[in-house]
Amino acid sequence: MLKYPIPKEKRIHLIRIYFHLATLPGMPTHIVATVADGLHVLTRSKKKLTIEDLRLPWKPLFNILDNDLFLSRRQFEIRCVIPFLLDAPGSNCVCRSQISWYMGYIADNVRRFFHPAATEEMLTTFVPRVNGTELNVCPPPMSPNTHSLHASRVF
Repeated sequence: MLKYPIPKEKRIHLIRIYFHLATLPGMPTHIVATVADGLHVLTRSKKKLTIEDLRLPWKPLFNILDNDLFLSRRQFEIRCVIPFLLDAPGSNCVCRSQISWYMGYIADNVRRFFHPAATEEMLTTFVPRVNGTELNVCPPPMSPNTHSLHASRVF
């Protein structure tokens, strides 16, 4: 970002603003990409910010991923199959998969700022969705969800 150090209070406020901008529903993909890169730069150093300085909510990330990854059959066909069959440029399927990737990237960068006590709530939200008999349910949602678990609680 800048060549001079940002004070801790301003860094914390910028991180909160960027996080909430990235998790606003309906935010365009190019803005989410810019904000995700800014979050990465601001949270990169573990010396400048500690876990005690900042806490971020995990639920907005999950809500976006939940709307994007857990589609009903009808939603999947409307969002992904029909635009693909019609060969529509800029189809919604490509855009939504980029949003999922950016949310996983953001979760990976800010997961140390999720409260450790929220891990149990995260697991009670994630684990019931895993169904061992359906392979299409298990792999895609688990990657961003495991990124959002607090680093001290990953097994």
